[in-house]
Amino acid sequence: MESTSVYWIPLYELLESRKIQVVLVNARQLHHVPGRKTDFSDCQWLQLLRSCGLLRGSFRPGDAIVRLRALQRQLGNLVAERTRCVQWMQKALDQMNVQLHRAVSDLTGTTGMAIVRAIVAGERNPVTLAVHRDCRCHKSVDEIARYLTGNWREEHLFNLACALKLYDAVEQMIASYDARILQGMQALQAPQRRNQPVPRHPNPAKESALKSRGGQEARTQLWRFAGVDLNRIDGISATTRSDCFDRGRRQSLLFRQRIISSPGSDSVPERLSPEANQSRKGAMLSVPVGLPLR
Repeated sequence: MESTSVYWIPLYELLESRKIQVVLVNARQLHHVPGRKTDFSDCQWLQLLRSCGLLRGSFRPGDAIVRLRALQRQLGNLVAERTRCVQWMQKALDQMNVQLHRAVSDLTGTTGMAIVRAIVAGERNPVTLAVHRDCRCHKSVDEIARYLTGNWREEHLFNLACALKLYDAVEQMIASYDARILQGMQALQAPQRRNQPVPRHPNPAKESALKSRGGQEARTQLWRFAGVDLNRIDGISATTRSDCFDRGRRQSLLFRQRIISSPGSDSVPERLSPEANQSRKGAMLSVPVGLPLR
């Protein structure tokens, strides 16, 4: 079967449910066949080339991983949509000369969202808005208030309110997808790890950051699912669990080889110490080869 957009998926899944072994072929392997390309001729070429052993089937994970992958991909779309909502809020604030990005480092943080919600609720006094600062914020109330004097035009306030509503709606959907994905991962966990806590992270600062961002539960479920704490690798967090659902055996091998054998780069500001580099290699070697990585 030739993989064309997403149109092959319903038929593939139907045949697979009937216990028929289907070989999924990349359409690029048929670019150079002679003759006019039609659906009928493509079928004949697929049959002929496959019978001669000249076509290689594309990797497709098992049904349980496919289900999780579909959810994870849509979750990625929702995260991208959430980013657009944040950009719309930032644009509306900039058009009113409310420089909230100078007052706080993160618009979606506790202080930033509290000020945005107060503006949407009708508050215009800069000092009153600045009082919503979190106790952990480095800037004082007076410093924050300096950036919150704006030109409160109705059209920009309406845009800000609508972007905030979309942001809240997308946040609820993301939470629903997170819960559903974690539920699916629990069903795939090895029995001997289902009730075991994840081992302590060798870097206490990174473990503390995972807990503060609410990623500890996802990290635990991912460890019980994969058998390896992938969060020990720099650059991989609990939110990048889609890497475990979206690549095949060949890509996972190439990924491991590149991580292990890639030389140092002069463009990297801080090189890993020999101990840290050896720890990274050991962590990647312990990743199951059959585990599909993105």
